[in-house]
Amino acid sequence: MSEDEERKAVLEFNIRYLIKRFYKEYLRPNLKVYLPIQVGHVITAILALIPPLILRSIIDDAVFDKDIGAIINLSLIALGVFGAIAIGRALRSYYGHKIAQKIVYDMRNDLYGHFQDLPMKFHDEKKTGELIARLVDDLNSLQEFLHHGPEGLFTATTRILGTLIILFALNIPLTLVVLAFTPLLIIYGWYLMRKMHQAFREVRSKKADMTDRLEDNLAGVKIIKAFSNELFERGRFAEENTEHFEARRIAVKYISMLGPGAYFLNSLGLVLTLGYGGYLVMEGALTPGTLAAFYTYLVGFRGPMLRLIRINEGLSRFLASVERFFDHKDIDSDIYSSPEALTSDDIVSEVSEGENEVEFKRKRDKGLGKESSILKGEERLELIQELEDVDKEKIEKERAEKKATIPGRVTFENVHFSYDEEECVLKNVDFDVPPKRSVALVGPSGSGKTTIVRLIPRLYDVDKGSVKIDGVDVKDWDLKELRNSIAMVLQDDYLFSGTIKENISYGRPEASEEEVLEMAKKANVHQFAEKMPNGYETDVGQRGIKLSGGQRQRISIARALLKDPEILILDEATSSVDSYTEKLIQEAIDRVSEGRTTFTIAHRLSTIVDADEILFIEDGRIKERGTFDELMDKGEKFSHFYDLQFGEQMKE
Repeated sequence: MSEDEERKAVLEFNIRYLIKRFYKEYLRPNLKVYLPIQVGHVITAILALIPPLILRSIIDDAVFDKDIGAIINLSLIALGVFGAIAIGRALRSYYGHKIAQKIVYDMRNDLYGHFQDLPMKFHDEKKTGELIARLVDDLNSLQEFLHHGPEGLFTATTRILGTLIILFALNIPLTLVVLAFTPLLIIYGWYLMRKMHQAFREVRSKKADMTDRLEDNLAGVKIIKAFSNELFERGRFAEENTEHFEARRIAVKYISMLGPGAYFLNSLGLVLTLGYGGYLVMEGALTPGTLAAFYTYLVGFRGPMLRLIRINEGLSRFLASVERFFDHKDIDSDIYSSPEALTSDDIVSEVSEGENEVEFKRKRDKGLGKESSILKGEERLELIQELEDVDKEKIEKERAEKKATIPGRVTFENVHFSYDEEECVLKNVDFDVPPKRSVALVGPSGSGKTTIVRLIPRLYDVDKGSVKIDGVDVKDWDLKELRNSIAMVLQDDYLFSGTIKENISYGRPEASEEEVLEMAKKANVHQFAEKMPNGYETDVGQRGIKLSGGQRQRISIARALLKDPEILILDEATSSVDSYTEKLIQEAIDRVSEGRTTFTIAHRLSTIVDADEILFIEDGRIKERGTFDELMDKGEKFSHFYDLQFGEQMKE
């Protein structure tokens, strides 16, 4: 087999696989509605073939005989046919769009949910614009084809075959003459559609580049203005916009050539029909009504032909969208809950602060049987419900209200980690933090502090070694339960578009208004929220743009408080704010940290000096550890770093 033949075979296999999989996962569940719609396309197409025959009868049988009754009857029949076509088109359009929307609705939910489940490494490597394009542009294109593709295929095929059958039935010689230009029409349309396919592929590529640039610039508009780079960014965007414009101009050129060219070629057939058909009428070999019907069929012949040609382009875009959809849907997440993952329900005894181990016992050990160990999520819940005869809603309510019994001991054992295979970010990191202790991670930028805290909620998995919570590897904890027991307040924490109240309650959506207000007061949010015109219903803008940095951080702290975590992570939460705001934030941090295992990354002395233990990180390793006084008395790396970093703060 040659290389070209092998490539063609692979392509054909991929096409069959994509169509088969799409049918199985999304089309077959909706086939009861989808199939009758396609039958409706065929029926309306057949009905559309009737009016020219009615016209023939009116001319040949009624007009020449001056039979008014026949004209009225035939006109009423035509009215009924047109009415049936209109009703059929309305029904198939409504239900066709509806079922296409339903299929795409399911696909979009599935893909978005999958994106949410994928690890941070995936989101680090992918551009936001690309993911949005997969969720929006690709699926919108797919939705259009789901309705208009089969509609065009069945309607055009029925119209073409039906027209050819009728034309040959009316007059074979005339049909053979006028169809002489049909191959030219097909070749011309096919050639331009291939050119359009290549052109629109370039358009999509340039559009993605332009969208990425646009998203990047709008998100970084503060920096652009701060550096007075508006003209520079205008130039860069204009370059991307120009490339997109040129790509679309070429595509539009081919589009504009398709219709007129096809019209001209089809018109040649019409001219032959009028010329040769008129001659046949004069010779008595053809009736005037038949010539009129013949002409009418040919006028309507060009549309279905072009539509059938365009289906190839639509099918190519459809298959490309489906392929990209499944490519992303098939990306495996290497971070997930194992079938035997532990939850707080598996803990049958509490521990006091300072103990090293927690006793765990799975419910299946009480008699659920081996088969339950391979169940996850709802299946496991249903099995427990069945065996214990407990109402499912009651279980869910108790689980939601129950505070997890994870004490919060955090242990790193010989942890190595890298974001890529080239550079190891963490090397042989070892530490053990008992429950309810506070730890400050200190070190120069890029030393690995943020990476350490990202491993605790398992945003990433270690390359070597283990991260343990209460003596159990985080890989063995139920992922949702693990993250529910941890809250993070990031350096530049993200607020969602919405109100202050909505952003706080994001920590626990089922929380009451009183609970939200209580946490807002503890985090010093109430101080500024009550002064705003709409109070807690004030819209914060996209990413919290309408609020100051300190206000955003306090809302983030309130959100963490509402979550009521066992482990709290503060990633440089007091950087880049004034002293007064820092004091308010520090008060909030002190409240949220109380009674919790706390990891703090900070560049301000006030946030680390009272920590139970300081870990000094450098080059991905823990170089020193101890209390503030111990490390200062030691006079080595931390002490030197302190003199450089905090000397000025102490003078102030």
